[in-house]
Amino acid sequence: MKHQLLLLRHGKSDWKTGAGSDLERPLGKRGHRQAARLGKWMKDHDIVPARIISSPALRARQTTEHICEGLDVSLKTIRWDLQLYMANCETLLETARVTFEEADSILLVGHNPGLEMMLEFLGGRELPLNHNGKLLATSNMAQIAVPEGNLGLKRKSCELIRIIRPADTK
Repeated sequence: MKHQLLLLRHGKSDWKTGAGSDLERPLGKRGHRQAARLGKWMKDHDIVPARIISSPALRARQTTEHICEGLDVSLKTIRWDLQLYMANCETLLETARVTFEEADSILLVGHNPGLEMMLEFLGGRELPLNHNGKLLATSNMAQIAVPEGNLGLKRKSCELIRIIRPADTK
């Protein structure tokens, strides 16, 4: 059986709120809508991760809350991990490695450039960019199959199943 790794970049944030710090920047209206639709889409497509780990930055937290609402998953099950805030590829890989010891399906909610770097590291083929030349824009989620023998998450050893973009969830 393959394991599943989901990488979700937080929704579109609102830069005009006067937030005191980057950690406190909230989602914008579009970010709220897209995250809510993605959560429902995930449930409709039976993509329900066994573990959800999220950056505690407000925009990532709000994205995760919408996903959980759509999936009917309790927020009490979420692990809020400050290490995921602006995490680099190695930190994200280590988080996934440790979590795969307890679950076969993981959702990491975080930020670029770390998520894109992790996807590029794991991807075994050419990765699809969006119309703006980005791999993981806001509210984009990569669904990755991780072979049973690769829970150490080696370079180019996983299979990108698809990238779900907001237009796919309408």
